[in-house]
Amino acid sequence: MAARSSTMSAGGWLENQFGIKAAGSTIGTEIRGGFTTFLVMSYILVVNAVILSAAGIPFPAVVAATALMAALFTGGMALWANYPYAGAAGLGINAVVAFGLVKGAGLSWQGAMGVVALEGAAICVAMALGIRKALLDAVPVPLKFGIGAGIARSSSRSEPSTAVWSRRRAIRPIRSRSVT
Repeated sequence: MAARSSTMSAGGWLENQFGIKAAGSTIGTEIRGGFTTFLVMSYILVVNAVILSAAGIPFPAVVAATALMAALFTGGMALWANYPYAGAAGLGINAVVAFGLVKGAGLSWQGAMGVVALEGAAICVAMALGIRKALLDAVPVPLKFGIGAGIARSSSRSEPSTAVWSRRRAIRPIRSRSVT
């Protein structure tokens, strides 16, 4: 009986904190969704560590730091913002650190991490002063769409694709042709 009341109080706390029923969900659905999100995101632990270990950072330390920061960020979004958003390290900045700053510019990995910390501080200052918003607002909406389309187009060309654009239909399969 005591175990049941502790489960009920835990369910009550979750309901009070997150409003699960009001959102049309259940605790079981949210747990399955969280587990699925973890499985989808877990590749970043290995990929981030592989890239940053090329810069000389110990592999186990990168895995631990990546997992810790993802857990803190995701937990912060859940508890502070009450928003179901999972976050982890981006794969762009780690390549800049490993190949641009360490291997390219010759910085130590500690120095490269210092550069990343300064960059993060500069972005925080720009956000606090409203500079970031002013810059984003200065770009016309059609140009924003064009930039997004250009990035998507160049990304689709960099990897082999099994579909091509057609004016009649959005996507049609590529038919293999024999070379004679």
